[in-house]
Amino acid sequence: MKQLSLYLLGLLMIVSCGDKRHTSDSDEDEDEVELQFKQFAYTSPDSSMVVLKAEVPVNGGSPLADSIIHYLDETLAFGFAEFYEDNAKTALQKAGEARLDSLQKEINETRAEFDTITEEMEWTFKWEDSKDISVIANTDRYITYVENGYDYRGGAHPYHWSYGTTFDKKTGQRIDASVLTHTDTPSFKEMFHTSLGKYFEMQPGESLSDYLLIDIDDLKPSNVYFTEDKVIFQYQPYEISYYAAGAPCATFTFKEIKPYLTKKGLRLIETEEEVDDED
Repeated sequence: MKQLSLYLLGLLMIVSCGDKRHTSDSDEDEDEVELQFKQFAYTSPDSSMVVLKAEVPVNGGSPLADSIIHYLDETLAFGFAEFYEDNAKTALQKAGEARLDSLQKEINETRAEFDTITEEMEWTFKWEDSKDISVIANTDRYITYVENGYDYRGGAHPYHWSYGTTFDKKTGQRIDASVLTHTDTPSFKEMFHTSLGKYFEMQPGESLSDYLLIDIDDLKPSNVYFTEDKVIFQYQPYEISYYAAGAPCATFTFKEIKPYLTKKGLRLIETEEEVDDED
């Protein structure tokens, strides 16, 4: 009886240790699972009318993956998220086809407004729609996408744009201007204006106001995102300056922007200990 009791006790200990080891390994594996991306592309049959490229998460299910898929759905539109549930490649293909159908419908509706369309007018209906959405930064704290777009609707010139979006890996949340603080101080404004002046290649004697379409007092930080080692504030054509100026931006190193980051912002670029020391 004593031997049987010892045997049962040993068996229970083995099972218990086995369960503990399995749980530990499982938790460790979950922590080590890194979001994987794959680039997919769609090009319309005429090779220029619609072109889409995107780096898409291929192992979804986490809050971060869900947040990125929601962002891609907003950007690509045309049911991308719905089709993503089946296949990421198929999702981009179907979004591209739907975008092409929509563009062709717009062209047909515009052509119908004219009684006669001459051969010289045909170039105005060669519309184009292009988007390239790529991961430009992937650190242990955040992931940043940049969307570069091109849209032409037969006018005097096409419209270009570039937007950055940073995601907090821990929460999956998008990072926005709420990670900034003290942006209304003279020191921040001076630093910000100086950086924009470098973008415009200001010459001695010139003022930043000479390059703006808005009052300099109305100039606010816009579209903030994090690269591997910098923080960028991106503006779009016509947002603050002339079309010929392109997409103006103000760029700062982590050291430069650090005094103007909230605790949430600091956690993206520093260790937990460094942030706690500053509290």
